[in-house]
Amino acid sequence: MINFSHQDFPTIRVDFFRLNEVELWNALLINPEACLMKWIDEMDYVMPILTPEFLQDLHNPSIPAGPPAPTSAMINKYVYTLLRSEFVANGCQNLKVRPAMPSIFVDQLYRCKPVQTEPLF
Repeated sequence: MINFSHQDFPTIRVDFFRLNEVELWNALLINPEACLMKWIDEMDYVMPILTPEFLQDLHNPSIPAGPPAPTSAMINKYVYTLLRSEFVANGCQNLKVRPAMPSIFVDQLYRCKPVQTEPLF
């Protein structure tokens, strides 16, 4: 995990989870469902980077929505499912998700149905 802070904002801390870290992979392999639920619960905000591949992961019916195996497509879809559940539990208020879209994908994605209709995006 990478911790980031800025001297002008000492009370704000940003954690980056990278799945290429051995400790995170081991935790994910042992109990993926509990691991992801714990991470989502501990995070104040989740910032998905909206790319064509990410959106395909979320809306591909061939990827099961159940507890994930350690593949990024399943992890993306499961985290999305957890965040949607939290959204509904909060009275349909988006209190956690703050998406970002790289400028190279704006022309391609800003009119696509998931981006326009998904309340988390």
